[in-house]
Amino acid sequence: MINKERENMDFDEFIDSIATKFGYDDELVSALKRCVPAMAKGKNQEDIKLLKDALERVEIVTFDKQPTREDIDELKDRMMAGRNSHVTFNDKDRGYYGKVVAPASYRYAPIFDENMNIVDRVSFIYVTNLSKNDKVHEAYGTMIDLSKLIHEIGHAWASQKDEYIQNEDGSYIQRTGTAETRCEVDRKTCTITEKEEVGLYLEEALNSIEEENALCTLLGVEKVKDIPGYSTSTYQWKMTEMVRLLSDKLDLNLLEKWRFNNDKSVIKELNELFRKTEHFERRKTDEYCEEKKAVVLGVKDEQNLQKEAKGRLNCFFDKNSELFYGKKDTLDFIEYFDSTLECIYNLRKIAYDFYDIKNGGGVPSFRKIFKMVERDAVEPISEMEKVLLQEQENSNIKAKESLENALKSNIDNQEIKDAEKSLKDEDKKLDTKDNK
Repeated sequence: MINKERENMDFDEFIDSIATKFGYDDELVSALKRCVPAMAKGKNQEDIKLLKDALERVEIVTFDKQPTREDIDELKDRMMAGRNSHVTFNDKDRGYYGKVVAPASYRYAPIFDENMNIVDRVSFIYVTNLSKNDKVHEAYGTMIDLSKLIHEIGHAWASQKDEYIQNEDGSYIQRTGTAETRCEVDRKTCTITEKEEVGLYLEEALNSIEEENALCTLLGVEKVKDIPGYSTSTYQWKMTEMVRLLSDKLDLNLLEKWRFNNDKSVIKELNELFRKTEHFERRKTDEYCEEKKAVVLGVKDEQNLQKEAKGRLNCFFDKNSELFYGKKDTLDFIEYFDSTLECIYNLRKIAYDFYDIKNGGGVPSFRKIFKMVERDAVEPISEMEKVLLQEQENSNIKAKESLENALKSNIDNQEIKDAEKSLKDEDKKLDTKDNK
């Protein structure tokens, strides 16, 4: 009990110091003093230090009502304080994910000098307060949306180390936990163009799991569904379910090391397991690709699908068709799994906007593709678990055989020694007889 009180006291003093630095009001300070210890529970000292470093670096701003895009742009301009005025950013099209103004977000930008070298970074978090009629208000005991606050601090935490890694040619990787975006830099025109991106949806799901765990600790409940009026985010439900399955089946404690410390050893382990599965071989066949393609075309041709829902589905699959049902021999597991989570995200958004898919609503072709995407996530994980267990069993068999051989070798050596001793004893007896 004393240690726990001392730990909370340390966090209280730390939060008071950053509150003074950023000018936080009493309600935000109180919320942070509840959230931060809950987030830090069970973490090692290295990760807790990263959390504190992130909170010292990243200012948190609260809005009383849902901000507009203009509100966020104005806030960003204030945070940037005129820096990067010489830089033009061409952001990647992230579909529906990037179109809405979220009620809370972690925002970030590298700071460039005149030669387009990254010399600093600016980050901030904004959170929209709860509605006064929200039943969660009473459970939280504050107007601060604790769920969203924890979630966005989680992204900042996962970005604290190696957020920007720049190459000699100016190109760089922007990293938020498992999410990485490759950015090209034109130093002549001072233009940044976002290119390939991977791990975004895995990061959102992992962060949502951290959010759920911290929120349950903070409120003293077993599951987030036990919070009155609580509504899970778009990233939760099936996405977090799939990532929990990945962690539980493969027991990959390295996921956190990858996310917080940029330790990518887990990626190699996942790829090696993935390439040994039947699913990996099956997805390279014409039959598998045609099956998936037929389901997508079935949705495109569905007459009973609402026009806007069909438009959003067609847009997504036109953009991702090659990744979704194209044949690839060397697909990286994270690329594959993340694209599957992206499908789940987009399908869930459409399902909840137009149909009650969870309870059998919608149209047959829509439900079919939803089930197929779930299968594409679960099947390789289950097969990877079997491969892992088989490899562990083979390793145990080899170890047992090695031990048995070693024991046998020791026994044989002892028998030789015993035989040699017997021979020497017999020689001595013969010598004694001869002397007599």
